[in-house]
Amino acid sequence: MYSVSHPDPLVRRNIDIAIGIIVGRRRCSEDQAFREIASVAHKTGCPLGETADALIAFARVDQPHARCADRTWADLF
Repeated sequence: MYSVSHPDPLVRRNIDIAIGIIVGRRRCSEDQAFREIASVAHKTGCPLGETADALIAFARVDQPHARCADRTWADLF
């Protein structure tokens, strides 16, 4: 089971939300989703919380043109 300790409860909450987004989209376990987010954070040099925030922002865009962009470029994010 993934475990993240962070002093800011909002950051922790957003990490959990980001994990839920990955679980919902990929149909994977929470552990796999956390590892994916942590891997992206490591590869990009962004803090884990900022990586989670970016995923949440990306997932919130729910407009037809955004879905088109998602299908086309989602692997870049």
